[in-house]
Amino acid sequence: MIAGGRLRGTMYGVYTFLESLGCRWYTFDRALFLKRKPSLLTDLDIRQTPNFEYRDVLYYDAFDADWAARNKQTPCYKAR
Repeated sequence: MIAGGRLRGTMYGVYTFLESLGCRWYTFDRALFLKRKPSLLTDLDIRQTPNFEYRDVLYYDAFDADWAARNKQTPCYKAR
């Protein structure tokens, strides 16, 4: 089960799970999905509480709402 609080908690939980499988999103149009053997998958018990309310980076791709969500950033809501 993946569950989270507030508006983005569950979505961030899904992206954290995908990261544990080897997924990375480096730019808005470039992703890396590492191949892993099923035997490397183990039980996960990850609980996270952010220490701050707002997350942002000064990076061009952070203006892409999908990239921002995948990297757990506060979206800038600027259209490309």
